[in-house]
Amino acid sequence: MENVIAEIGERYGRFQDIECRQLKDWLVSSEDSSVGGAGRVRISDFYKKALHEGKWQFTESVDYLRQLGALDESDASNPRVIIPNYISGPSNCVASSAYYSVCCLDECEGILGRIEETVAASEATPSTITSLVAMIPSATMPANRTISPWLHHRLDEVAKHHGGTVPLHGRLFAQWLHYAYPRECQFPHVSGTINPIRPEDLIEFHNVTEDQIAASEEVMQVVVEAAAPVKRRVPGSEASALEESGMWSMEEELVVWRAPKEESALSQHIGYVRGAGLLGAAMSLAVALVRSLPSSTQQKESQQQKFFV
Repeated sequence: MENVIAEIGERYGRFQDIECRQLKDWLVSSEDSSVGGAGRVRISDFYKKALHEGKWQFTESVDYLRQLGALDESDASNPRVIIPNYISGPSNCVASSAYYSVCCLDECEGILGRIEETVAASEATPSTITSLVAMIPSATMPANRTISPWLHHRLDEVAKHHGGTVPLHGRLFAQWLHYAYPRECQFPHVSGTINPIRPEDLIEFHNVTEDQIAASEEVMQVVVEAAAPVKRRVPGSEASALEESGMWSMEEELVVWRAPKEESALSQHIGYVRGAGLLGAAMSLAVALVRSLPSSTQQKESQQQKFFV
């Protein structure tokens, strides 16, 4: 019986993940079709599923979604739920105990693992990364796809920030992966800007009521009725990097910090300049000393004068 219970515990996570994938499918079916909407559901459509489709799971309040880091407010007129951040949030964890919770599996781990295995290094060039990502499929992204120009642009920004290569274990690359796989990889918020906590912990330790965590039907109905019209894409137009990745920021957080190559090169250049300056000062001092010394003839005359005196 002990072995059976241990095996159930080992397998329960993947069994529970079936429900997580169902939640994801429901959200993807209502994904925002406007620019920058990949991997996102308009908050009005999120609440519509609870009000009109019987999906009672989608009732978290706007404040709680913001606290979870599952809310994209880059466009204040069109707040959207970030699908992978919501799915992986603690509100969807079950079988919680004092030691662990069973949460949804992170689909992005497999993608990053394949990149790590192929690169076999802690960093890579943008061309290496884009060629790999183009070949790696996910549940919603095909293999052998074409990486969009704005994704190339964003990855080049990260490489430039680090002197030509992209660290694989940092916030900026995780942010790029989110936009490359918007339905599988979470958006990595800057540390300290969100506070994802289980609903039961909020109620027990933070003096929060259930009404503050879950939106009432009246509140959800108000949000649905006040929703702005969907911003449709212009056929044949190419959206800019800013439009497609409105939450993008260049704040880096590395697992292991290293000095950027540009900074190192600059330090070397400063060292060379300082060395040249010191050498020039030494030479000037030597010339001044030589000029201050009397010539050999003057030295002989001085010696003779001293001898005869």
